[in-house]
Amino acid sequence: MNSPELEAFINGFRGCGTTTLRIFNDSTPQNLDIVQQCRLLVEKSGFENCEGLCEIDRSKAERILVSFMLHEMAYGVRCIPINKAPELAQQFLGVFPTEETRFFTNSDFEESVEIYGGHPLLNLSSWNSITHSTFETGVIALSPATQGIFWFEDED
Repeated sequence: MNSPELEAFINGFRGCGTTTLRIFNDSTPQNLDIVQQCRLLVEKSGFENCEGLCEIDRSKAERILVSFMLHEMAYGVRCIPINKAPELAQQFLGVFPTEETRFFTNSDFEESVEIYGGHPLLNLSSWNSITHSTFETGVIALSPATQGIFWFEDED
């Protein structure tokens, strides 16, 4: 499934808020540092700010994706069937199989009482906005030849 098809599929499943998924298969100029690479990806994705991003590992990226595909951020409403979220998260993460991939998010999280896959789901605690939405979070993935963003926005 290509990026627009996957994005449409996820939005159709999620049924709440806005989901942005973009994948770019081009090399990032070698002279850019990691902040500049994030800024370039954020701008290419139609957003405007990448201040305050923090690096996370692949497993945290997966927990973020699963948690926020499942639940809307304002009121915690379930958005998709619980068995679909890990499958969709893996479709995105599968585009970035190398250990050279670096993952980032804009948020801090609290662990939920809800457990899935042996780990607590995450609740949004605080964030640095890259959109104009009331609530937002997501994952940015950067590898030498591919960059991607999987972002969730919800309104109060």
